[in-house]
Amino acid sequence: MESLEAKVFSDLLTVYGNGTFTSENFRNAIGNGTAAVEYSHIIMALCKQLRILANINQDISEMRSPADANSFVMDVTSFLHEMECPYARLTSAPLTERLATPENRLLLVDFLVGELQAARVNYATYGPETSKPAQSPLAANLAKVCNILNVQVPADVDPGQLFHTLESKLQQYIASLPPGALPKPLITTPLNEQQYAQLEQFDEAMRSEYRLRREMLLKRFDVTIQSFSWSERAKAKEAELNHIWTSRRPHMPLDSNVTMGDILGATDDLLRVQKATSNSVRQHTQCPINRLVIGNVPDRGGRPSEAVVPPRDMPGFRARVDGGGGRGAHGGRGRGGGGRVQSGYGGGDGYHGGGHRGRTFHQTRGGYQQRY
Repeated sequence: MESLEAKVFSDLLTVYGNGTFTSENFRNAIGNGTAAVEYSHIIMALCKQLRILANINQDISEMRSPADANSFVMDVTSFLHEMECPYARLTSAPLTERLATPENRLLLVDFLVGELQAARVNYATYGPETSKPAQSPLAANLAKVCNILNVQVPADVDPGQLFHTLESKLQQYIASLPPGALPKPLITTPLNEQQYAQLEQFDEAMRSEYRLRREMLLKRFDVTIQSFSWSERAKAKEAELNHIWTSRRPHMPLDSNVTMGDILGATDDLLRVQKATSNSVRQHTQCPINRLVIGNVPDRGGRPSEAVVPPRDMPGFRARVDGGGGRGAHGGRGRGGGGRVQSGYGGGDGYHGGGHRGRTFHQTRGGYQQRY
């Protein structure tokens, strides 16, 4: 850590010269981070020059107190996005974690210092208007096509003439191929201007749909990886897990790489759907986890056909038995000619004597037992 800090501080002095920053101030700024304003002064000084030399539009607002930390980090993130920063932990991590550690703060300074050195070289080489030579994707692809077809492009060439030359060159190459070497195109009729506009609308709608789906899957992926760190066994390998994760996660973009050119250049072999278990497909989808065999697991039950019916709480119905006089059942009364006997469910009673009229009920387990 100290050697990296010394290297970054040395590079910072190379950019600004001695006397601008002291070693002690730099160490305190890296240690305190956004909890103090000194670190923001270093970042703002670097970004200010990069905006001029590299034609960056995003500005960094001044951080006057630690309460402005969140807005400062958001401005820095936007600046890094415009600079096409490759470090996901500075651009895609949770907002409170991007500059939370001294390692990330040093990484940010190191990245900005390196970009500033490169911007100064470009400014001195190409001038102020081309200090950041950039090429659009269309121009880059067109240059690749011209290079493959061995077509020299003059500086003042007309676009229509250039595409006419490329088409003629392509027709020559296609004619020299044996029959059946190229698959048939999926779109065989030319599209008019209205159809092109509709196709672009479809493409934009599908891009938006699959971007949302991919964002949801990547969020699930992030949460799953985060849950692995809760395990006690995983804590011993936390550094290794973070290294693998941070090295591969930036290569999982949200946007699809399917373009209009892919749609227009699609061939009819896309109409042949192959099984997911076929050899031609499995050679691209095989992985070591497919060989993992899960052993016997405990039977957790849950089959409705094996459910046990619970016992009935209420007694079964019994028909009334004739005989004897008296009134009432379930603890009713009957008159006789003798002493009183109290019995039955719910404190029912009856009288018996010489005539023994009436009946009483005795409660037993599982139902009622009648006595006459």
